[in-house]
Amino acid sequence: MTRRVSAAKKTEPREFVPPEIEVISKPEVDINLFAEQTPQYSVLTSVSPAEVLPSVGRDAGTSKKYRIVDIQVALNNAGFSPGPIDKKMGAKTKKAIREFQKVNKLAVDGIVGEKTWAKLKRYLNTQ
Repeated sequence: MTRRVSAAKKTEPREFVPPEIEVISKPEVDINLFAEQTPQYSVLTSVSPAEVLPSVGRDAGTSKKYRIVDIQVALNNAGFSPGPIDKKMGAKTKKAIREFQKVNKLAVDGIVGEKTWAKLKRYLNTQ
């Protein structure tokens, strides 16, 4: 049994005809489009990058920043090894901060903020 397959009809492409659009003009609306309006702008003040960008060792809620070398020395003196005292906030320093926070019942976030620094600064000048 043979089956006959019919070829699909080819159709010519039709030309696109855009629909008719009715334009309604309302003079009172048109006039308001061109009326001078004073734009309302917010007053911007000068902001330093340190106030906007996140900074290592800085609590988001304060403007204080603690030197990384001081944090590392205090952690080392407190018995939490931050690795080499290299003025860099590396993985070992962050781990030491979190361990210090955990032992001292502080929020463990790895950020030296006001509360963490209040407990940590005691160890800054002890050898």
